[in-house]
Order: sequence, then C-alpha cells, then structure tokens
Amino acid sequence: FTLCFVALLILLVKYIVFIMELSPNETVYINNINEKIKKDVLKKQLYMLFSQYGKVRQIIACKGVKMRGQAWVIYQDLHSAVNAVKGKQSFVFYDKPLRLAFAKTKSQIVEREQAK
Repeated sequence: FTLCFVALLILLVKYIVFIMELSPNETVYINNINEKIKKDVLKKQLYMLFSQYGKVRQIIACKGVKMRGQAWVIYQDLHSAVNAVKGKQSFVFYDKPLRLAFAKTKSQIVEREQAK
C-alpha cells in the first residue's frame, strides 16, 4: 500500500511540474525552424506569420550553435499568444513543421511591464 502511495505521489508531482511548464504566457517558444534561413529573413517571416494573431512586441531569433532552429515571439497580450500556439502548431514553415509551446519563463519585457 505505501509503495503504491509513494508511486502515485511521484506521478502527481511530475504532473504538476509538467502543467506548470505549460502555463500560458505572452511568450511563444518555437523550435524545429529551418536552420538555413538567414536571421533577418527569419524575423521578418515570423513577424508576418504571427502578427495575424495580435500585436507582436518582439521576435527573438538567434543563429548561434546552441540556439539555431529556435525563436521566441512576444505578444502584447495572453489571448494572442494562446491563439498563435493553437493556430500555428505543426504549421509547415520552409519545409519543416513548427513546434510551438509557451515559454517556460516570461520575457524580460513582460516582467518589467508587470512589475510597474
């Protein structure tokens, strides 16, 4: 009985951590981006693709070894970010399906604004 209880408790904790990581926020994390796209072109294309869901405050795209194939889109409001994740999940972008999730942490722009 105790072993089952401990196993159930461990699963519950893992589930809570999983749910907390998926908590919606204004920052959308994108990966599986085609790495051959130049940074300036990528940012413009992502802006055109994601601005249809709401006001985009910033797009962060890095081309470093560890960061390539990833980007973040920061929206003005939560509703826009939620709609973007729902609307563009698995969208084929330059021959690769995008994988979208909410960022694990809020962007610095959003945190500064909410601290005011």
